[in-house]
Amino acid sequence: GRGLGHRLIERLRSSGTRVVAYNFDSFGYNPAPLRWYKDVDRYATFDYADAEKHGLPRVDLFSSLPEAAGPKEIRYDVSAILRNHSDRLEYLDSILRALKPQRTFLYIFEQNVFTFVLNVLRSPRLYSKYWRRISFKPLPYAQYADVLRCSEYTIDYAHPKQTGITIRCFESLSAQTKVITNNPYVTRNPAFADAMPIVYRDSRDDEWLRQRYATERGQLPTRRHRSITDFISELVDT
Repeated sequence: GRGLGHRLIERLRSSGTRVVAYNFDSFGYNPAPLRWYKDVDRYATFDYADAEKHGLPRVDLFSSLPEAAGPKEIRYDVSAILRNHSDRLEYLDSILRALKPQRTFLYIFEQNVFTFVLNVLRSPRLYSKYWRRISFKPLPYAQYADVLRCSEYTIDYAHPKQTGITIRCFESLSAQTKVITNNPYVTRNPAFADAMPIVYRDSRDDEWLRQRYATERGQLPTRRHRSITDFISELVDT
């Protein structure tokens, strides 16, 4: 939505009877739509706090994974596939130190040299610790999907200014993979009622995290699949 404005919305309106817009980020990170969101016929967001503050409809994201067939196979106790930013590396390290899982899959994507330098300066010790897990190439999607399906737990870290539920969480729900996340809004969504998500903030929750992890090991959450068709239908619904 960064290129949109009043004039372009009117051009769009001349080609259709209704203009619908959606923000899959928070206003904290993408404030541009605040200038024009009242000009469209329907504006929805995935962010809980933004929806409540501005009186907007909230439409959840979706899973891009094909619906799974057959029983779940678990090869990894904990997986983490993430793009390195903010405090993600510290969050990942805190979970792994608390749980000490035996079978892990870690893939940390560094977007470019600029972010690499900033992140090294931010966490030189952790960069040294996880150096072999860091890559400048994104993980191929087929491999990502396979790892997610074969994990008992995966780690989800929301942006500090974001309260919307990520695609990662909906993909995990589709894959019967439990999520460890810093986003408390996951537990407010009824779709995750039987998904056993663990909301972990930081090392103050270590003992509680270990207890939940030990208690729920081997238990599979209820599989639910929210497709992009479900998402679009809800988005354009009046």
